[in-house]
Amino acid sequence: MSLAQRRKEYSEALKKRTQESYDTRDDSGRFKSIFEANKMQGVLKWKPSEDDHSINVIPYIAGENNPKFKKGTVAYYLDVWIHRAIGVNEDSFICMNRTYGKRCPICDYIAEMKKSEDYDEEYLKSLNPTRRAIYNIQVLDNTKEREKGVQIWDVSHFLFEKEIAELAKKKQGGGFVYFSDPDNGKIVSFRKKGERQNTKYTAFSFEDRNEIISDELLGKAVCLEELLHIPTEDEISDAFFGKENSAPEGTDGGNDADGGNDADGGNDADQQVDDVTSYAEDECPCGQTFGVDFNQFENCDECVNKTFCEEKKKELEAEKKTKETAKPAAPIARRRTEQIPDKPSKPEPVKPTPRRRVR
Repeated sequence: MSLAQRRKEYSEALKKRTQESYDTRDDSGRFKSIFEANKMQGVLKWKPSEDDHSINVIPYIAGENNPKFKKGTVAYYLDVWIHRAIGVNEDSFICMNRTYGKRCPICDYIAEMKKSEDYDEEYLKSLNPTRRAIYNIQVLDNTKEREKGVQIWDVSHFLFEKEIAELAKKKQGGGFVYFSDPDNGKIVSFRKKGERQNTKYTAFSFEDRNEIISDELLGKAVCLEELLHIPTEDEISDAFFGKENSAPEGTDGGNDADGGNDADGGNDADQQVDDVTSYAEDECPCGQTFGVDFNQFENCDECVNKTFCEEKKKELEAEKKTKETAKPAAPIARRRTEQIPDKPSKPEPVKPTPRRRVR
């Protein structure tokens, strides 16, 4: 190779390295995403601030890994289930069981542990997958956001998609509001409150568009499922149980490369059980009002105390209903008579005085 050719290769390679460095500038080495890093290059991800927002939901053509729709058909969002904070690096993985109906080592572990009499219920609940909705969107908040074009948004299915799906169902006359239709759809407006586990979305509404979704925007919508990292069983097992440990007996996952199992398998997972912080059954782990704020925040769907919180909410609602329907005791009017000379005695009406309740 000549010196000129070598210098040219250096130049081309270093251009790629510089781009890669920029793309991974915020990577801490932890929290592996469900998206393939190399596929996300050039893709804009939206993170809404605490404020009012307006977006257009952009439909796209479903790909091979879409769990609900056939390849080549039109979809407006991607529906996936995710296991979070897995292993020492706290990675995220697509739940192959809930998303694709395939085997998932983490779900296998949960099922196996529930067969024992002394399993840690809070820990197992923390392993349950959460449902996510991923969209192609156009953000209409301001000119700067509009000019970015298509962005993708990954949000809690429970807090967002469930709400707009309910809003889309017409109350009178039946039918639906097809808000994602490129020609006759609607702008989706909402308000975000809180951050991280305290995130909440409110004030949902549909507004008329002033213009249709352009062909340019439709053409830039990404096939969302093609961005996903589809993990293997071994990959999930290695992250969850640790490469040097195997899955607990009966789960048949996380084996070493030679196929052998450790005698006491699953030590890392057992250690995680011991490390989980415990909360009282009448306490919100995230500092919200127990019972009152049930299912109002993004982390509620995976909370270890969700069942107890729901029971408390029902109890509070029943108490409120009882107070509202209880009739106050009928007031007893006091009568007073006054003798007037040379005239017959006549009772004088007085204003009824209600009895005060003693609490």
